Amino acid sequence: MRILAIETADPPGSLALAESAEIVAFRVIEPPSKTTESFAEIIHQMFREAGWSPHSIKLVATTQGPGSFTGTRIGVTTAKVFAYATGAAAVGVNTLELIASQSTADGDLSVVMDAQRGQLFVSHFRKRSERLEELLPTSILDNADWLQSLTPSVHVMGPGLRKIADRLPDGQSVADESEWRPRADALARLSHSKFQNGVRHDMWTLTPNYYRKSAAEERTDEARK
Repeated sequence: MRILAIETADPPGSLALAESAEIVAFRVIEPPSKTTESFAEIIHQMFREAGWSPHSIKLVATTQGPGSFTGTRIGVTTAKVFAYATGAAAVGVNTLELIASQSTADGDLSVVMDAQRGQLFVSHFRKRSERLEELLPTSILDNADWLQSLTPSVHVMGPGLRKIADRLPDGQSVADESEWRPRADALARLSHSKFQNGVRHDMWTLTPNYYRKSAAEERTDEARK
Protein backbone atom coordinates (compact mmCIF):
# COMPACT_ATOMS: atom_id res chain seq x y z
CA MET A 1 0.00 0.00 0.00
CA ARG A 2 1.39 3.39 -1.00
CA ILE A 3 0.94 6.21 1.51
CA LEU A 4 1.34 9.98 1.43
CA ALA A 5 1.80 11.51 4.91
CA ILE A 6 1.43 15.26 5.54
CA GLU A 7 2.52 16.78 8.88
CA THR A 8 2.06 20.53 9.17
CA ALA A 9 0.71 21.01 12.71
CA ASP A 10 4.16 21.95 14.00
CA PRO A 11 5.84 24.29 11.48
CA PRO A 12 7.73 23.95 9.25
CA GLY A 13 6.32 20.42 8.95
CA SER A 14 7.32 17.46 6.82
CA LEU A 15 6.13 15.08 4.10
CA ALA A 16 6.72 11.37 3.57
CA LEU A 17 5.99 8.65 1.05
CA ALA A 18 5.77 5.07 2.30
CA GLU A 19 5.20 1.60 0.90
CA SER A 20 3.14 0.18 3.77
CA ALA A 21 5.42 0.74 6.81
CA GLU A 22 8.61 1.25 4.77
CA ILE A 23 9.58 4.90 4.23
CA VAL A 24 10.44 5.65 0.60
CA ALA A 25 10.94 9.43 0.84
CA PHE A 26 10.99 12.03 3.60
CA ARG A 27 11.30 15.79 3.32
CA VAL A 28 11.21 18.64 5.83
CA ILE A 29 9.21 21.52 4.38
CA GLU A 30 11.18 24.72 4.01
CA PRO A 31 9.67 27.64 5.98
CA PRO A 32 8.69 29.74 2.91
CA SER A 33 6.38 26.94 1.70
CA LYS A 34 3.22 28.04 3.49
CA THR A 35 0.46 27.55 0.93
CA THR A 36 -1.51 24.59 -0.34
CA GLU A 37 -0.13 25.27 -3.82
CA SER A 38 3.50 25.16 -2.69
CA PHE A 39 2.88 21.91 -0.80
CA ALA A 40 1.36 20.42 -3.94
CA GLU A 41 4.51 21.24 -5.92
CA ILE A 42 6.76 19.65 -3.29
CA ILE A 43 4.56 16.54 -3.25
CA HIS A 44 4.75 16.26 -7.04
CA GLN A 45 8.53 16.57 -6.87
CA MET A 46 8.63 13.71 -4.38
CA PHE A 47 6.46 11.60 -6.68
CA ARG A 48 8.77 12.26 -9.60
CA GLU A 49 11.82 11.32 -7.55
CA ALA A 50 10.15 8.11 -6.32
CA GLY A 51 8.80 7.27 -9.78
CA TRP A 52 5.26 7.13 -8.39
CA SER A 53 1.97 8.35 -9.84
CA PRO A 54 -0.36 10.30 -7.52
CA HIS A 55 -3.10 7.81 -8.39
CA SER A 56 -0.97 4.98 -7.02
CA ILE A 57 -1.48 6.38 -3.49
CA LYS A 58 -4.06 4.36 -1.57
CA LEU A 59 -3.93 6.29 1.71
CA VAL A 60 -3.28 9.94 2.54
CA ALA A 61 -2.65 10.77 6.20
CA THR A 62 -2.54 14.12 7.97
CA THR A 63 -2.27 15.50 11.47
CA GLN A 64 -5.55 17.13 12.54
CA GLY A 65 -4.25 19.09 15.51
CA PRO A 66 -3.62 20.40 18.01
CA GLY A 67 -0.98 22.69 16.60
CA SER A 68 -0.59 25.74 14.43
CA PHE A 69 -3.97 27.02 13.20
CA THR A 70 -2.63 27.84 9.74
CA GLY A 71 -0.42 24.79 9.41
CA THR A 72 -3.09 22.35 10.54
CA ARG A 73 -5.66 23.88 8.19
CA ILE A 74 -3.30 23.68 5.21
CA GLY A 75 -2.35 20.07 5.97
CA VAL A 76 -5.94 18.90 6.29
CA THR A 77 -7.00 20.84 3.19
CA THR A 78 -4.17 19.37 1.13
CA ALA A 79 -5.06 15.85 2.28
CA LYS A 80 -8.75 16.34 1.45
CA VAL A 81 -8.02 17.73 -2.01
CA PHE A 82 -5.56 14.93 -2.73
CA ALA A 83 -8.02 12.25 -1.56
CA TYR A 84 -10.78 13.78 -3.70
CA ALA A 85 -8.55 13.97 -6.80
CA THR A 86 -7.10 10.46 -6.54
CA GLY A 87 -9.72 8.41 -4.72
CA ALA A 88 -7.27 7.60 -1.90
CA ALA A 89 -8.58 6.80 1.56
CA ALA A 90 -7.93 9.38 4.28
CA VAL A 91 -6.84 9.09 7.92
CA GLY A 92 -6.49 11.99 10.35
CA VAL A 93 -4.25 11.60 13.41
CA ASN A 94 -4.09 13.57 16.65
CA THR A 95 -0.73 15.37 16.74
CA LEU A 96 -0.01 14.41 20.35
CA GLU A 97 -0.71 10.75 19.61
CA LEU A 98 1.72 10.92 16.70
CA ILE A 99 4.45 12.35 18.94
CA ALA A 100 3.79 9.65 21.55
CA SER A 101 4.16 6.97 18.88
CA GLN A 102 7.68 8.27 18.18
CA SER A 103 8.86 7.63 21.74
CA THR A 104 11.71 5.16 22.07
CA ALA A 105 10.87 4.77 25.77
CA ASP A 106 8.09 2.56 27.10
CA GLY A 107 5.91 3.54 30.04
CA ASP A 108 3.71 6.51 30.88
CA LEU A 109 4.11 9.52 28.58
CA SER A 110 2.97 13.11 28.88
CA VAL A 111 3.03 14.88 25.52
CA VAL A 112 2.77 18.65 25.22
CA MET A 113 2.49 21.32 22.53
CA ASP A 114 2.51 25.07 23.04
CA ALA A 115 -1.04 26.46 23.22
CA GLN A 116 0.24 30.04 23.64
CA ARG A 117 -0.92 32.37 26.46
CA GLY A 118 1.10 30.42 29.03
CA GLN A 119 -0.77 27.18 28.31
CA LEU A 120 -0.11 23.74 26.84
CA PHE A 121 -2.04 21.19 24.84
CA VAL A 122 -1.57 18.02 26.91
CA SER A 123 -2.34 14.33 26.50
CA HIS A 124 -1.15 11.28 28.43
CA PHE A 125 -0.38 7.85 26.99
CA ARG A 126 0.98 4.47 28.04
CA LYS A 127 3.37 2.84 25.59
CA ARG A 128 4.25 -0.85 25.61
CA SER A 129 6.41 -1.82 22.64
CA GLU A 130 4.25 -0.99 19.60
CA ARG A 131 1.04 -0.63 21.62
CA LEU A 132 -0.08 2.89 22.53
CA GLU A 133 -2.97 3.54 24.94
CA GLU A 134 -4.46 6.99 25.51
CA LEU A 135 -4.87 7.66 29.24
CA LEU A 136 -5.98 11.31 29.05
CA PRO A 137 -7.60 12.93 26.01
CA THR A 138 -6.20 16.20 24.69
CA SER A 139 -6.85 19.10 27.06
CA ILE A 140 -5.46 22.57 27.76
CA LEU A 141 -3.54 23.26 30.98
CA ASP A 142 -1.65 26.24 32.32
CA ASN A 143 2.10 25.66 32.13
CA ALA A 144 2.43 25.86 35.91
CA ASP A 145 -0.38 23.34 36.52
CA TRP A 146 1.17 20.81 34.14
CA LEU A 147 4.61 21.20 35.69
CA GLN A 148 3.16 20.75 39.17
CA SER A 149 1.38 17.53 38.11
CA LEU A 150 4.55 15.77 36.95
CA THR A 151 6.17 12.81 38.66
CA PRO A 152 9.69 11.52 37.82
CA SER A 153 8.34 8.25 36.41
CA VAL A 154 6.39 10.04 33.65
CA HIS A 155 8.37 10.47 30.42
CA VAL A 156 7.72 13.94 28.96
CA MET A 157 8.08 14.96 25.31
CA GLY A 158 6.77 17.31 22.66
CA PRO A 159 7.50 20.75 21.16
CA GLY A 160 5.79 22.41 24.13
CA LEU A 161 8.98 21.72 26.09
CA ARG A 162 10.95 24.25 24.04
CA LYS A 163 9.82 27.15 26.24
CA ILE A 164 9.71 25.41 29.62
CA ALA A 165 12.39 22.69 29.60
CA ASP A 166 14.42 24.69 32.12
CA ARG A 167 11.49 24.59 34.55
CA LEU A 168 11.10 20.80 34.63
CA PRO A 169 11.51 19.20 38.08
CA ASP A 170 14.88 17.70 38.93
CA GLY A 171 15.09 14.07 37.91
CA GLN A 172 12.25 14.31 35.41
CA SER A 173 12.40 11.72 32.62
CA VAL A 174 12.63 13.66 29.33
CA ALA A 175 12.70 12.38 25.76
CA ASP A 176 15.62 13.28 23.55
CA GLU A 177 14.89 16.54 21.75
CA SER A 178 14.99 14.71 18.40
CA GLU A 179 11.69 13.03 19.44
CA TRP A 180 9.82 16.22 20.37
CA ARG A 181 8.68 17.29 16.90
CA PRO A 182 5.95 15.32 15.02
CA ARG A 183 7.33 13.73 11.85
CA ALA A 184 5.67 12.65 8.62
CA ASP A 185 7.62 9.38 8.46
CA ALA A 186 6.19 8.36 11.84
CA LEU A 187 2.77 9.55 10.64
CA ALA A 188 3.01 7.23 7.64
CA ARG A 189 3.75 4.24 9.87
CA LEU A 190 1.05 5.10 12.41
CA SER A 191 -1.60 5.72 9.76
CA HIS A 192 -0.73 2.41 8.07
CA SER A 193 -1.28 0.62 11.39
CA LYS A 194 -4.57 2.43 11.95
CA PHE A 195 -5.74 1.66 8.42
CA GLN A 196 -4.90 -2.02 8.91
CA ASN A 197 -7.08 -1.91 12.04
CA GLY A 198 -10.03 -0.48 10.14
CA VAL A 199 -9.64 3.26 10.80
CA ARG A 200 -10.93 5.46 7.97
CA HIS A 201 -12.11 9.07 7.88
CA ASP A 202 -14.69 10.51 5.54
CA MET A 203 -12.91 12.95 3.25
CA TRP A 204 -15.91 15.32 3.35
CA THR A 205 -16.06 15.56 7.14
CA LEU A 206 -12.32 15.43 7.92
CA THR A 207 -11.58 18.74 9.67
CA PRO A 208 -8.84 20.31 11.80
CA ASN A 209 -9.17 19.94 15.58
CA TYR A 210 -7.96 23.23 17.02
CA TYR A 211 -9.15 22.51 20.59
CA ARG A 212 -9.58 26.23 21.21
CA LYS A 213 -10.71 29.39 19.46
CA SER A 214 -8.11 31.65 17.89
CA ALA A 215 -7.04 34.77 19.78
CA ALA A 216 -9.01 36.89 17.30
CA GLU A 217 -12.17 34.84 17.86
CA GLU A 218 -11.78 35.07 21.63
CA ARG A 219 -11.37 38.85 21.41
CA THR A 220 -14.51 39.06 19.28
CA ASP A 221 -16.47 36.96 21.78
CA GLU A 222 -15.21 39.15 24.65
CA ALA A 223 -16.25 42.32 22.79
CA ARG A 224 -19.78 40.97 22.34
CA LYS A 225 -20.32 40.46 26.05
